[in-house]
Amino acid sequence: MFSLLPEEYRKKMQKEYRIRLAVVGLLGLIALAVISGVFIFPTYLRISTENNITSIQKQVLENQITLQTGQNSSEDIKSVKQNMSIASLDQRSAISAISAVVQAQSKDIKLTNFSYTYNSKASNLSINGIALNRQALQSFQKNLSAQKLFTSVELPLSDYAKDSNISFSINIVGAF
Repeated sequence: MFSLLPEEYRKKMQKEYRIRLAVVGLLGLIALAVISGVFIFPTYLRISTENNITSIQKQVLENQITLQTGQNSSEDIKSVKQNMSIASLDQRSAISAISAVVQAQSKDIKLTNFSYTYNSKASNLSINGIALNRQALQSFQKNLSAQKLFTSVELPLSDYAKDSNISFSINIVGAF
């Protein structure tokens, strides 16, 4: 094509044109990246929230499985020992009572909760748990009654109503 511009001026114009084209292209890419970031941010928030919820649900399920299988009963006893807020002498006697209960426990008994109250006359220990069947619950009660540390082991008759997976609550009175 025929050009009336001098060669030097034409090359300078082409160079400026290419620079402008590159700047406009880069600005377009930057704008595209910003717009994409704005639109993807809510998705990122949703995914990270779902990830947190999933990890919490996983932890809850693992805790439930652990409670059902009873694999961490020694760790549970340690946490009970640490969380007791009783004077050191009373704490030692409560720990000995809880240890005696755990020793009387069979594999068919899963302990879920301990509640200890101290009284100057006698202490009270309430135990909640789940027994696999009536025989296991009855033998657990007999094992507790045989302990010299306990003066009274009370298990309500209503706890024997079910045949399996029996939710129970035992009240133990003693000088511990």
